[in-house]
Parts: sequence; C-alpha cells; structure tokens
Amino acid sequence: MNSPNLPEWLDALNQSFKVLLIQVKAPFETCIQRVLDRDSSIHLPVSVSRLKEINEQALMVNLPWDLKLDNSEGLAEADFVQAVHHWLEKQSLLR
Repeated sequence: MNSPNLPEWLDALNQSFKVLLIQVKAPFETCIQRVLDRDSSIHLPVSVSRLKEINEQALMVNLPWDLKLDNSEGLAEADFVQAVHHWLEKQSLLR
C-alpha cells in the first residue's frame, strides 16, 4: 500500500537529489521490544495493537527498493553506513 502521491513526490525529489530507497525489516517481536525499550520521556507511547497495524502497513509498501537491510539482530550504525556506502560504490555514485 503506497500513498497515491508518492510517485510524484519521489519524482520531485529526484529532480534535485539522488533518492535512495532503503527497506529495513525486522521481525514484529523485535519491533515490539525496541519500542518498549525506548525512553518513554522522549517518545510517544504506542500500543502493541497500533504497532502491529503500522508493521502490517509497512510490509505492504511496494517500492523499487535500492537496498534491503535485515535488522533482525539490531544492525549497528556502522553496518548500516557500510551497506549504503557499498551500494553507492556499486552504482558509481561515490567520487
């Protein structure tokens, strides 16, 4: 499920920027635990039912992903950066 305006929005962004679409997936149980572990003083509360709804909607998003990452084990920031850097090198987008 995608927003009907998304193609136009991405086209507009691509006029001025290189847009990299990255899909990051993790099991639902991992998502729940991460939300529950957040500092509640700086994050809005999210019920498990709402989180499930968000997760189901996210799984239905169909985009031409440039990169897909599995975040099941808690991808470190350095690993994420390395994966993006490697993709950019493969596309000859790094100078």
